[in-house]
Amino acid sequence: MEPTINVNEKEIDLIKRTFQDNEQLLKSIRALFFGLGVTEEEKALIKETFSSDELKAIMWKRFYPQLDNKTPIGQVQDIWLGAEQMVFGQNPNVIDQAVKYKDLSLKYTKQSLELLENPDGQSVNINYDPNRILNDPLQIQLLARNQFIRHIEQQLLFLWVIASQKESTPKEIKEKMTKNSTQ
Repeated sequence: MEPTINVNEKEIDLIKRTFQDNEQLLKSIRALFFGLGVTEEEKALIKETFSSDELKAIMWKRFYPQLDNKTPIGQVQDIWLGAEQMVFGQNPNVIDQAVKYKDLSLKYTKQSLELLENPDGQSVNINYDPNRILNDPLQIQLLARNQFIRHIEQQLLFLWVIASQKESTPKEIKEKMTKNSTQ
């Protein structure tokens, strides 16, 4: 099976133009998403950067993927794919825990993505205090928080890696991967 690349050349170009040599913008986005405090200048830059509908679409595709009839075969992504592995054959508590923490993490992600257009909106509160949340025996809040943090960091890293790449097209990357797999 050939390796799949889930970004096209146009998206790579836009990611590079936006984030290449601009790790600070990615850090500002992370700070905004995690409610770590951003300056008015950072908010203005984020709002200006994401006035591009194409860039917003890339962010939503990466952070909150949805089924799309234009997606190439073998590259379908959806926010709920993989959840079946967490629940299949499990006891009801595990199923309840898995579905609810995934749902809450998705709500956090959606809330954060909306901040790209309105950086003055409400950020997700990632502070965790087990003594504050008394009616959460399955620790859904903790699991959702950690999943959310991991997901945001992973997607920001993806953007940074793409932006930092030397000029290679998806075709060149695919050819290199295929060549390496035959050696």
